[in-house]
Amino acid sequence: MSWDDVVLTADHTPTDHIQVRAWEHRGGRLCRGPAAAHPAVEISWVESGRVVYRIGRQELSVSAGSTMIVPWGVEHTTDFVVAGQVGSVRLSAEMVCEVAAAFGPARRGCRLTPGVVTSSRLLSLGRLIQSEAALNGLGQLLAVEALSEALAVELLRSDVACESTAAPSDPRISAVLDQIASCYSEALTVDDLARTAGMSRFHFSRRFGCWSARARTNTSSRRGWRRPRRCYGAATAA
Repeated sequence: MSWDDVVLTADHTPTDHIQVRAWEHRGGRLCRGPAAAHPAVEISWVESGRVVYRIGRQELSVSAGSTMIVPWGVEHTTDFVVAGQVGSVRLSAEMVCEVAAAFGPARRGCRLTPGVVTSSRLLSLGRLIQSEAALNGLGQLLAVEALSEALAVELLRSDVACESTAAPSDPRISAVLDQIASCYSEALTVDDLARTAGMSRFHFSRRFGCWSARARTNTSSRRGWRRPRRCYGAATAA
């Protein structure tokens, strides 16, 4: 399975917190991308064709008109099943956390879970951001930032946003979560996170997976993930 038939047709980074991309699968064969874990929330939508996201043993099929949410730090592969087009907006972990904090207790410290969402509002906002990012005209940056904040709001309203979960008792996992939240502009890999944790890739994946599974069932805890929240100006200047 080759990635040669998949072409990156758009790639814009208006700010350190926002990345906008688009792909087109121009062949007729299955194409699978490499495993990746991003330091940002990825909101992808299928314009045409069908895409399958593989996360561990889970397979999530996304058809035209649907949106896929991949939270930061979640390793996944992307399969282009048939010819088609896909758009994507990545929002930094810090930006989403800032918006979540503005919601108040209902969403402060919330977590996101991978999932397929059928939301016309998410889809419309994603398309608008993609269009604005390509303009490079007067007011473009202001429009992209405003639309991206609105996208984050819709994301936090959706079913993939859950109540805050228990903070990890293992300080190595806490260090990894802090790295994911703070290094939003870096292309972190699972190997990078494993080094932060001081573990092999194999043992880190198992340890992190076990913690994630426990966290998903512990939604009654009042302790949320502790993530550093720096102001946008300081983050941009860093």
